[in-house]
Amino acid sequence: MFAAEIAYSRGEIDKLVMHAQYFLSNRSGFYAVNAGGMLLALAAMWRGDIYLWRQAKVHICDAPCRHEEDRDIMALSLACVDSAVRDFSSYPDWFQRGQFSHLPADAHPAAWVFYIKYLLFYAQDRAVNQVRTVDVSGRGMIRFIPYVAEPMLAQLSVERKIIPQIYLHLLVATSYHQCGEDTLATDHVDAAIALALPDGLLGILAEHRRNLDYLLDDRLAQTDPEAFKHYKELHRGLLEGWTKLHNSLLSKTVSRALTIREREIARLAAFGLSNSEISRQLHISVDSVKKAVYDAMNKTGVDKREKLGAFV
Repeated sequence: MFAAEIAYSRGEIDKLVMHAQYFLSNRSGFYAVNAGGMLLALAAMWRGDIYLWRQAKVHICDAPCRHEEDRDIMALSLACVDSAVRDFSSYPDWFQRGQFSHLPADAHPAAWVFYIKYLLFYAQDRAVNQVRTVDVSGRGMIRFIPYVAEPMLAQLSVERKIIPQIYLHLLVATSYHQCGEDTLATDHVDAAIALALPDGLLGILAEHRRNLDYLLDDRLAQTDPEAFKHYKELHRGLLEGWTKLHNSLLSKTVSRALTIREREIARLAAFGLSNSEISRQLHISVDSVKKAVYDAMNKTGVDKREKLGAFV
């Protein structure tokens, strides 16, 4: 399982499939079958393979549950798989409340990562008015994500859990970045890079490129130009597969036609920021913002800037 986790983190998807098939062919118990199904789903995300995705979920559902704890793990596994394509509708109520005490202790680090991911994307959807929450508007929920995640990061650091740390650093960096606090975001990006580079875990970085715009690119390019080239190659493959799978499964319209700058500005426009506010946050001219919004609307075919959120 460790070898499979490393293969995924490096973007070595053929190896990932090999590990998944090993677990599924041996069918040595609940955790083996459940793990095989989850690994297969991750491979399907990179490949954009809908058949493989559905096959993976069938395997997870076929894992031989022995008791209630196994059923909770199965429910969480299915929800985590769906979250890979930003579908959070199947998370159990106990997960949405952050109640993990009934899970095995070794499942907690992964649960923390998926919990923060759930909160962040829920907050982003709230910011573009795709969901409604009483007394919360704009980027209000996004601003609070670091306050929840920082204690988890401290504990993971003490326990030397490297991969969950990388994920949480990147999710916290995303929260800070999308709220215009790039100095704080940079600290977390640099921490993630420092943890990822020694073992070549560039697949995790590639997974977060869309949400961090130029910030992750610039920091990695300065730190290790060769790793940066490989990271971009990994991201190109992942973006093609992920977009195909996401849009097909959810009937959504996330676009690969937008440039990094257009996507960044379109996201902020969808959050409700004015052109002048975007200009101040990104340190570019108002005319540059207007042009990027105009180009993004043309490429996506929307008639209002508020609708751009569905495409980024």
